[in-house]
Amino acid sequence: MKKIRKLLAALTAAAVLAGCAAVPAASADSASSAVPVISDDASGNLEVTVFKAGSADAILIETGQGAVVIDTGETSFGDNLVEALEAEGITELKALILTHFDADHVGGAAELLAKIRVDAVYQSDCPKDSDEYSAYVEALAEAGITADTVRTSTELAIGDASVRIDPPQQSDYSSNDSNNSSLIIELTWGSTRFLFAGDAMEQRIEEYLSENTGTFQFLKVPYHGRWQNGLKDLLEAVQPQIAVLTASSSEDTENTIQELQSLGAETYQTSSGTVHITSDGTSLTAVQD
Repeated sequence: MKKIRKLLAALTAAAVLAGCAAVPAASADSASSAVPVISDDASGNLEVTVFKAGSADAILIETGQGAVVIDTGETSFGDNLVEALEAEGITELKALILTHFDADHVGGAAELLAKIRVDAVYQSDCPKDSDEYSAYVEALAEAGITADTVRTSTELAIGDASVRIDPPQQSDYSSNDSNNSSLIIELTWGSTRFLFAGDAMEQRIEEYLSENTGTFQFLKVPYHGRWQNGLKDLLEAVQPQIAVLTASSSEDTENTIQELQSLGAETYQTSSGTVHITSDGTSLTAVQD
C-alpha cells in the first residue's frame, strides 16, 4: 500500500458522458446471485484507496484475501491504475465492479482487463455507444470473460469482508439515465461499513433510500460530490465519519463539503491527492497523499 502512495503523485484524468441503451452487448442474461467465497478467514486490515484520477472514479479495495476494483477512471488513467496495482503486487482481482459506463468510470477498464487477471466482472445495465464502452466489450471478449449484469441484489465475499451490489430498480429514468443506472456498493468489514454510490443522482438516491437503511462510516459521495437534489437526504441518512469527493479542483463542491462538515465528517477531495482509508474492523483512519 505504501508503494501505491509513492506512485500516485502524477495521476490525472477527467470528464463524463451520458445516455442509455436497452441491452448490454457484453452481459449475462441475469445477475449472478451466488456468493463466491474468496477465503475462509480474514486477518489484518482492510484498505480502500480512492485514486487521484481527475474528475473520475477509480477505487481499490484490499484485504489479506484479495482485491477488488470499483471503476477505472478515464482511458488515460488505465496505465496508471495497472502500474499502481502491479507495484502493490496485485496480479489478480477477485472482482471488477463497473458502476456504470460513463467514460470517467469505464475508460481504464480495457487496459486493466488486458494486463490484470480478473476473476469476475459486475456491470450496470445501461450500455453506451462510445469508444470507451466498445473497448471494454472487446477487452472482455479477449479475456474470455462474460460480465454479470446486476439486476438483482448480488453479494460476494472477500474473506470476512462482505460486498453487496445494489442495482437500479428501473431500466430507464426520466433524466440522466446513465448516472441513475449506477450500481451502489456496500462493503462491510467487522463493524465498519463503506458505501460507494457511483454517480447516483436524485431518482437513484431516492429509490436506494426507500429500500435501504442504516449508517455507514465511509461514503464515496455520488456524482463526484457535486451538489444535487437528494444529496442532503443521503448524507443525513448515511451519517458518514469519512467522506471522499472525486471532483476536479475546478468544480464547485462547496455546498457538499459544508453539509458534510456540518454532520461532523472528515472530508477529502481527490483533486488534492489519493485518499487511503484503513479499517481494523472497528474504526477507520484516513490519510491523503
